[in-house]
Amino acid sequence: RYLINTYFYPPLKNPRKAKLFPPVLREEIMDLQPEEGWHILVYQTSDSNLELLDLLKELDEEFIVYGFHRDEKDANLTFKSFNDDVFFQDLASCRAVITNGGFTLISEALYLKKPVLSVPVKKQFEQILNAIYLERLGYGEFHEDLERKDILKFLSRLDIYRDNIKKNFKHDRNLGITEELDELIQKYGSSRK
Repeated sequence: RYLINTYFYPPLKNPRKAKLFPPVLREEIMDLQPEEGWHILVYQTSDSNLELLDLLKELDEEFIVYGFHRDEKDANLTFKSFNDDVFFQDLASCRAVITNGGFTLISEALYLKKPVLSVPVKKQFEQILNAIYLERLGYGEFHEDLERKDILKFLSRLDIYRDNIKKNFKHDRNLGITEELDELIQKYGSSRK
């Protein structure tokens, strides 16, 4: 049996063997109280994307940037080293998220009703797929490469993306998948010796 976590629900080839569930989220994320703050959270898994930093500096916005392993302020960029508690608060209070295409952060952002601008790591199929569906669902945008005009367009449409997330993103606080696991364990767990 395949229990698949997702925020998009394509048709399944074999629904008897596979079932789709909302993303499994950490309690710390589900316990957050989201608010619409002043900053945009930027999370990069590679600290080599210096072009992105140059683009962000051109904009009249405040960015909190994770993934560059430093704590400092540079113009409108506030760099922070990763710390779960601080990161969760910055995520809960941001206006939007700019990130790669990782499933976990995109799912957490959507749960907190945050639009996402995704620039997947090149040739990473899962990240590209996540970003494609993010855009198809109207939760944000997917760009292979990012230009200043792309960021401005994304920021001008935050209300639209936020409304789409509120209307269409559903989550059950991990109940569906845990109930399914309990049923499978009951059904098949005792038959294996």
